[in-house]
Amino acid sequence: MIPLRYREKVPRQWYETHVAETHFEAAGGEIDYQKERSKDIQNQFALPYATWGLDIWDWIYFGEKQIGSDEERREAVRRKNLAKARFTLPTLRTIGSAVGDLKDVEEIFSQKKITFHFRSMDTSRIPQLLGDFHHIRPVHVKTATVSIEPEEQMNAYYGSVATRLKIITIKPAEVN
Repeated sequence: MIPLRYREKVPRQWYETHVAETHFEAAGGEIDYQKERSKDIQNQFALPYATWGLDIWDWIYFGEKQIGSDEERREAVRRKNLAKARFTLPTLRTIGSAVGDLKDVEEIFSQKKITFHFRSMDTSRIPQLLGDFHHIRPVHVKTATVSIEPEEQMNAYYGSVATRLKIITIKPAEVN
């Protein structure tokens, strides 16, 4: 009997043929192996899933193999790629979406400030967001503010001169 996964692809007269049955049983393992191998190669082109392909990523971005764990090497490639990004609202939205459920990015020209508004976010990822922001920000933008809504009303301020992160807890506004 031909395995079910091949029945839709072959004519009915092959269903009971012993030679076809032997062929599909023997080829099934090889077909599965080739699919898995193809998927592994595809994963090497996606930075979050790359393992042995990190050597190629390192060569593209740095010209040599980097030292460190896979996560450290991925982060270095991501940072190098981010350094080439232009400081635009779509880029800021991409950076914000990578760390939480981004609601909006607001640019306040008079205060030279960017505010990231999140619906929800893991607060441990704030340093990554602000580090990425600081990495690509132009000189005329001084600060970035992070506001997280519903349960935790927080406001994080990242000084443009200092390299520290201050988190200030804000109480929800009272409804009149």
